[in-house]
Amino acid sequence: MKHTHKLAGALLLAAVGIGLAVPSATKATSEHAGKGHINFNQSGGVPDVGGSDAYKPGESTDPITEPTNNPDRGALRIANVSDLEFDTHQIITDENAVKTYDAKAFETTYVESGAATTTTNFIRFMDADAGVAQNHHTVSAMITSQFTNGTTTLSGSTITYKNIHLVTGTNPTTMPDVTNASVTLPNTSEINETAKQVVYTNKQAGKGFGTFELTFGDLADQTTWDKSVTLTIPSDLTIRTGDYNAEVTWYIERAN
Repeated sequence: MKHTHKLAGALLLAAVGIGLAVPSATKATSEHAGKGHINFNQSGGVPDVGGSDAYKPGESTDPITEPTNNPDRGALRIANVSDLEFDTHQIITDENAVKTYDAKAFETTYVESGAATTTTNFIRFMDADAGVAQNHHTVSAMITSQFTNGTTTLSGSTITYKNIHLVTGTNPTTMPDVTNASVTLPNTSEINETAKQVVYTNKQAGKGFGTFELTFGDLADQTTWDKSVTLTIPSDLTIRTGDYNAEVTWYIERAN
């Protein structure tokens, strides 16, 4: 019994000795880095938003048939512009009478359903240029072809845009804040045939990337839709009967 006890103690001591002889634990982890790569470019142009550039302002689903899209696929572009319909009016013979006419609300149809729909007059523009530090831009307009019917031109006529709002259906996070000091968006802007008139400017840091609309009328107030674009014809012009057509060109340019 005594011998057995001593043997057990010797075995225990041997086990402890073996434990002391084991080298320190090996490293539990090993690491080696691999690489990742992705490239973005705009060499093929910038596609339409959601498959089309034509949507009602503030929306990005249910494309509409009009206005027609700009074939330019550039990253900085005017996507489309609603045509202005000033309707039919009686000729005024009084030279002292003010000759002002409001454009009707914009009428179009949905592509899929074919259903008619109405909205404000508007322009849709895009600044999706990912190669610049800031997406600062100006939007301007000019009457590039005055209202003309054959040999009769309504020279000196102007178009006044009122109740101007900036909206988006695609880029609410990067939409400029119109109350910011670096953003200029007057409530009213008059354009003519002699020079481009700046209607909107964005120089707000970190804002302006995406697709936006300038609406002429409040989307939430339909009573403004047919009272926010006004044609003014000089009172002393003699107007002949017939159809008069004009062209208004909108521009977007990089702001300095």
